[in-house]
Amino acid sequence: MATHNSVTLLGRLMEGLTIKKTSEGKVVFCRTKLVVDRKFANKKTGQNADVFPLVFFGESATLLSEKFPNLQPGQCMIVQGAAHMDRYEKKGGKTEYSFNVVGEMFNLIPIAPFKKQNKGRGAHVA
Repeated sequence: MATHNSVTLLGRLMEGLTIKKTSEGKVVFCRTKLVVDRKFANKKTGQNADVFPLVFFGESATLLSEKFPNLQPGQCMIVQGAAHMDRYEKKGGKTEYSFNVVGEMFNLIPIAPFKKQNKGRGAHVA
C-alpha cells in the first residue's frame, strides 16, 4: 500500500524568518515557527496551541526571502508540506531527533486582529 506524507497547517508566525544564503547570495533555506491553536486545551497543562518548526527550500525559500523578508510574529499563514523526522548522532554517540515541517507551498492570510464585543459576548473583526 502506498502512503503519502502531507501536512497542512494554518496558524500564526511565532517569529520572523531566519534566512540562510550562500557566499554568492543564493538562498539555501528559510526557517521560522508556526503557532497552531488546538481545538481543545490540555486539561492538565492548559496548553492550547502547538509550535511547529518550518523550513523552506528552493523556490519557496527564495520567494519568502525576496518578497516577504520582514514577516512579523502574528502574521497568519497556511502551509502545505511534509513532516520530516531526522535522526543524528551527537558527539559521544548520543542519538538525537529533530522534527520539521518542510514547507512546499504557503499563503499569507490578511486577517485583522480580533476585538472583544461589549460584555464579552464573542468577538468581531476590527
